[in-house]
Amino acid sequence: MKYWILIFLFLISSKSFSQDSTLFNRVIDQLNLDRSKIKNDLMVAKVWPHNTKETIMVIPEIVKEDEDYFVLNSYLLIVNNETGKIINKYFEPSAWQSDAIILSEIKIDTAAYILSENKRAFGIRLRYHTLSQPNPYGSSTLSLFVKSGYTLKEILRTYEVVNYSAEWNMRCDGESVGHERTLRMATKKTNDHYDILVENEITFTESFEDEKGDCNATEEITTKKTVLKFNGEEYTEDGTFRPLDVYLNDPDENATNIRREPNGKIIQKLNDQDDYFTLTITEASNGWFKLIKVIDVEGNNIEISGGTGWIHNSVLEVSTRKKVELLEAPQYGSIVGIIDQEIQVKIKDRYLDWVQIEYKGLIGWIKSEWICGNPVTTCP
Repeated sequence: MKYWILIFLFLISSKSFSQDSTLFNRVIDQLNLDRSKIKNDLMVAKVWPHNTKETIMVIPEIVKEDEDYFVLNSYLLIVNNETGKIINKYFEPSAWQSDAIILSEIKIDTAAYILSENKRAFGIRLRYHTLSQPNPYGSSTLSLFVKSGYTLKEILRTYEVVNYSAEWNMRCDGESVGHERTLRMATKKTNDHYDILVENEITFTESFEDEKGDCNATEEITTKKTVLKFNGEEYTEDGTFRPLDVYLNDPDENATNIRREPNGKIIQKLNDQDDYFTLTITEASNGWFKLIKVIDVEGNNIEISGGTGWIHNSVLEVSTRKKVELLEAPQYGSIVGIIDQEIQVKIKDRYLDWVQIEYKGLIGWIKSEWICGNPVTTCP
């Protein structure tokens, strides 16, 4: 009996693999991709339980690759199972990178991410790890996507759901910290989308050698709860703008003004001729940014009078973390130019998780994750 069950399961899995291969070939032809440039071991497909006539696909396209390093373009697709026709498409250039921190797995998550009465999302999970034995590290991130016309829209970006890091002497003594976040949909709504409740179980472990030479360990588990809210474009913690780090670069020899409100009363002055400053900003308003934190080059916090202030965009700069394509408008705009890695640029505006930058008269939008706000070193 067990023998026939195994044969049956094998036939089912073989048929499923064959169907996936056929769909992949049809989709690859539609995208006009070079098959030799596809990272086959990370390519994945899954029938969407919400609509079994559709399959979700991830096709990673190799941009660069050598022995211990690769960069991938990401193609996320929803495909008609019968015709193989692409229904929805999302493309992000150089989206994923693997080097010392290894990208080892891409999974499609079809849990019931019901965002509203007529909107449902699916997830893409990425798993990373290192090969270090004395300092092991691993993480898993979740991104959520919804249909938007003929495209797919990312409404939760690379949210870390699992994180593990440790340091030990490879015999016994050491410490480790693990975070495991569980997401579930709430009944309360923000901007017509259900909130997402996050429960983070944090495990701290300390191992040690006792007087008898035996290896023992203590474990402490705590729980932290947060809420992801929809701010109109994406989910963030409490539905607020994600803070951005930028740095001060004011060519004026006079001190830089921090104001109570845009173009309002001066409440404080900074002199970047004497020091480097990293500034944390949030929302933008007509060429001004709200300032919530100032850190000097030594890492000291410079208290802002009244807690927050406003600073003009003309004195703020960032650098690019990688070679980036500038878009005419956030997310769906056409490409207006390309800027190389580690180039200093002016920051002019922001819209949710996008920032508008300027370099030598060229103005466009990029994802905020590709900017570096450290004035004295490059960002990883």
